[in-house]
Amino acid sequence: MRSGKKTVGIFPRYDLYVDRQKVGSVKKMAGVWREFIFVAGLNWMIIGNLLANQYHIYHGVKSITTIAEAGTASNTVFKLDIPREEDVVAGLLLAAILDHWRQVHNANPLARHDDVNISFGM
Repeated sequence: MRSGKKTVGIFPRYDLYVDRQKVGSVKKMAGVWREFIFVAGLNWMIIGNLLANQYHIYHGVKSITTIAEAGTASNTVFKLDIPREEDVVAGLLLAAILDHWRQVHNANPLARHDDVNISFGM
């Protein structure tokens, strides 16, 4: 199981591999109110909210999985509900990619980083 970054830029694309076989490709697309992501190869559609960390993955009208944030005092934890065993690996890869996109979106380049003793006057 792995995902590989295929392109860079504002809307990067990732390829999903299970047992060294490419099973799909995911590319982030900007939605007006919500995130909309299509997973080519699997024909899955992800609809959700990047800031709230809540997603629903569909194949047509059939629900494949849901991903929701279950925050703790010290960490952010995700709860995944994947009923079909054959969808687990691809669902986990997609959850990791969505979390990566959330981390990039929340990054503040002007924040103070005490671990490297850099300050930008904040």
